[in-house]
Amino acid sequence: MMKKSIMLVITAVVAMLWCSCKDDNATFVVNGQLAMSEFEDCQVYLCTAEHADTLDSAVVKAGKFMFRGSVSSPTIGQLLCTSRKSGMVCEGTLVLEAGKIFIDMVSDSLSGTPLNDQFYATYIANPTTVELAGRMEEWLRQYYSAETEEQQAAAKTAYLEADSCYAAHMLNISRKTYHSNSDNILGAYALAMVVANDGITYDSLDYLMSHASPAVADYEPLRKARKQLFYLANTAEGKPYVDVEGIDYATGKWTRLSRMLDTNHVTLVDFWASWCGPCRQEITDHLNRLYADYHHKGLDIIGLDVWDKVDAHHEAVQRLGIEYPQLIDTTRTTATEQYGIVSIPMIMLLDRQGNIVHRGLRGADIEEAVKVALGLE
Repeated sequence: MMKKSIMLVITAVVAMLWCSCKDDNATFVVNGQLAMSEFEDCQVYLCTAEHADTLDSAVVKAGKFMFRGSVSSPTIGQLLCTSRKSGMVCEGTLVLEAGKIFIDMVSDSLSGTPLNDQFYATYIANPTTVELAGRMEEWLRQYYSAETEEQQAAAKTAYLEADSCYAAHMLNISRKTYHSNSDNILGAYALAMVVANDGITYDSLDYLMSHASPAVADYEPLRKARKQLFYLANTAEGKPYVDVEGIDYATGKWTRLSRMLDTNHVTLVDFWASWCGPCRQEITDHLNRLYADYHHKGLDIIGLDVWDKVDAHHEAVQRLGIEYPQLIDTTRTTATEQYGIVSIPMIMLLDRQGNIVHRGLRGADIEEAVKVALGLE
């Protein structure tokens, strides 16, 4: 009887320890489907959305693949497969949590565990989402098959209208999803979607994350977003410019943006890189001419080279015929981080006091803003 009691106790303790280990390292199985000949025998990579690190890879066989692994807590996963034949890319998003998960990367079907079922119902199978995505796909098809410029312009306008509606819809459902999932990883994903659709200020995001559950507060994409929104708010229109350091292209010496500014002039600061096609186009179509036409009237232009290599920058300056000063951010990232920049070109206008008058100027709007700043209009 004693032995039986001891065995029961041992069994209970082992079961408790096993359950504890299971909670700490929840096992998931992903049964995937990618039934397109383009992707047969290709590698599918499973990554985390938080750190973009690759957890595992699998080969598509007969249109199927499988992953098995464990996570200490639920996290957002990303699937990526690139066709070796055509370069076509197929992606999928899912929640890695304990249980068996099914995902079809063609139809985006997703099921098997509570958070994945909710993710699918909220973001993928939502009737409005399906309708708007279908409209965008159709207008995009019409844009590329258009036979006249008028047809193409009409398709582009319709696509942009549908895209705007889609963004507003995603913002709405993401807000609702966050409020009903503020204690789990789906809530973190939803709040990140709110940020991506410009639906929150830095102060509001900072407050939410300061009072959020660990699943939300520790979600790396949100931590990065909060940082970017802080820098965007700090360098918004009406705020003083933020000083940055780099190499003066003309002298090869270390300097600061503040030393290159002339307080008697208004200044365009162009964040650009040699490899960026739209950046080069703004220079050849607008900035070179504006410098020639308005420099003697009180306009300075400073090119702020980012995400680039010094040799490539030198070649681009020569080829594009740039005559205005250049500041090279040799760290490649500091200047863009300080201004919350995620894409270039980003052209901003500073007044004579060093205040940011405009951010994100493009095309003909650049000259109009310059004229106003110089008092020529």
